[in-house]
Amino acid sequence: GAYEEVVDIVNAYVLTEKKALHMRALKTFKDDFGVTRKNGEEWLIKMSDTETHIPNVYEEVVGVVNITTLSNRSYCVVLDPCDEANHPQLGRKKLVKGEKSFFLMPGERLER
Repeated sequence: GAYEEVVDIVNAYVLTEKKALHMRALKTFKDDFGVTRKNGEEWLIKMSDTETHIPNVYEEVVGVVNITTLSNRSYCVVLDPCDEANHPQLGRKKLVKGEKSFFLMPGERLER
């Protein structure tokens, strides 16, 4: 329109089966998938959600998360694992056995 100003040009992120986007809410809002995100909340967007994603004005891309793949003879320990509702269980550990591929959720990390 006549009184609009271009503040920023945002490119779409292309998601693959091996990469997901780590997102953070800049304020409380309802995202493109109809989920209410609270200020500071972090989550992943995977290819199973959408093939491409253009960040909303109220969200930022923290980074790209690569998939973790385990063979049938390997395992790993996830520190501070998330529960079914994606809330971090601080101080807990979760054993994950192969054969499996998964994305580490925000706040999760692998034990060395």
